[in-house]
Amino acid sequence: MLLDRKRVKFWQKWVFLFMAILMAGFLVFGYSGVLQGCSDRVGITQANPADEQVQTLTAQLQASPGNGLTTLALAEAYQARAGMQQSGSEKAQTDYAQALALYETFVDLQPAMQGATKQEVKDNKAKALENMAQIRVIQGDMAAVVKVYERLTELRPNNADYFLALGTAAQQSGDTKTALLAFTRYLDLAPDAAEADTIRAWIEDQTASASPTPASTQSP
Repeated sequence: MLLDRKRVKFWQKWVFLFMAILMAGFLVFGYSGVLQGCSDRVGITQANPADEQVQTLTAQLQASPGNGLTTLALAEAYQARAGMQQSGSEKAQTDYAQALALYETFVDLQPAMQGATKQEVKDNKAKALENMAQIRVIQGDMAAVVKVYERLTELRPNNADYFLALGTAAQQSGDTKTALLAFTRYLDLAPDAAEADTIRAWIEDQTASASPTPASTQSP
């Protein structure tokens, strides 16, 4: 069965819209949210310049190595400062790299979070991964976005939004197999979602295009 060109074009438009919303949401709300988050965690006022945030938190982490709250707050401060730099500049990329490294430390090593419950630690781990995905989107590395959302779906296997984002990122990066698996799980979790029919149509198209064409028979 040949692909319905109109359907494919509609799907591609929807994917572009989703990624545009993801990017716009971070650019409009990401900086203020990240800055507020790191300020709330360590008691630094939002009015402080970004450089002062980074310097203060760096000193705190040096004084208390392995502190989870400070590690996470410093990662957010680097991410926020990067967002204030010229897009693609060396300073922005350096700050994003620092943020990613700190997020990895927090997620993988799970440093101590004084007084936090297991659920709070899990929530902060998810937030760190979400921030990592935002950075990878800004960097245009969709393959890396896929890997981050794979970790998020492992952390929260019943979160439909994570599977939607994973499927979209995988589709954008050309990883059709992962996209099919992610979107199938998304439909299991959210069968009546607004995007469900569009995703089902895309899955049908991919399944049809992957099906082998029967060999024609010739009369003797």
